[in-house]
Amino acid sequence: MKKDCYVYVLKDVTGGNKVFYVGRGTIRKGTFGRYKDHVRDARKGCSLYVHRKMRSIWNNGGDVNFDIVATGLTFEESNRMEKELILSYGRDNLTNLSDGGDDCNYSGKRKTKQVFMTGENGEMLTFESGARAAEFMGVSVGQISKAVRRSKWRGYRVCH
Repeated sequence: MKKDCYVYVLKDVTGGNKVFYVGRGTIRKGTFGRYKDHVRDARKGCSLYVHRKMRSIWNNGGDVNFDIVATGLTFEESNRMEKELILSYGRDNLTNLSDGGDDCNYSGKRKTKQVFMTGENGEMLTFESGARAAEFMGVSVGQISKAVRRSKWRGYRVCH
């Protein structure tokens, strides 16, 4: 069983080191690449709530810390720890859009984009494409794209 996963938190250094995101990743080529992924996506204008928060911190002259909570975990252990930490911090105090344990692929290898949204009862809905999300919502794909870009509908995110 591989033990190449880790759990991390993102903190607002200028906001009293307050944790605003809990995540998990896989050690790739001996590095913890998730922070670089977050920084790249935030700078590219990605509409995920965590990336908007990072841009807001930077725009106000602040800085973001990436702190490793645990390493040497199996995939299942990292899922469990991520969920426990989100529960302990309280999702209302975080930019996480779910209770943890989701498997969103940020590797850039996927040709299609997944759209996630929080349903009316708080459940996480996953769509394999913007077209599927649009069909479910009864709106056009263009409306989904605009909403994601403008962050009009909090709870939507696109994973590249």
